[in-house]
Amino acid sequence: MAQPHLGERTQIRFHAPQAVVDALATYAERRGLPVSRAVADLLSETAGRPDLVLHGEPMFDFAEVIPSVAHESEGTGTLAIRVPKELVPVLDEFAAEAALRRPDVVASLLAHRVGLGHLMPERSQLLMTG
Repeated sequence: MAQPHLGERTQIRFHAPQAVVDALATYAERRGLPVSRAVADLLSETAGRPDLVLHGEPMFDFAEVIPSVAHESEGTGTLAIRVPKELVPVLDEFAAEAALRRPDVVASLLAHRVGLGHLMPERSQLLMTG
């Protein structure tokens, strides 16, 4: 079955603690979306661009997911997602302000969003402000 066109996308590959990757995969599964689409929506909302969310409200209570993935997951995982090209300048601005690479900013934003920011290496920590 043909998939609808999602607009121009940019692929971002990042490394994060396996617990973060597992929480994101569980989030996508519970939303009934492919991981890349669900995480791109969550990242868009987290980065302050809710207008780029394509699949409904990305809000989710991670509190019920975190206890199981945090205890079962060790090490680092890799995730590749395709985000709207309009999100890239926002991510690059965050990266410049934090003196981090774009993939590290993505990993940090998502880790904080799912409640696992404390698992990120100190160099990758972002100050999350309102």
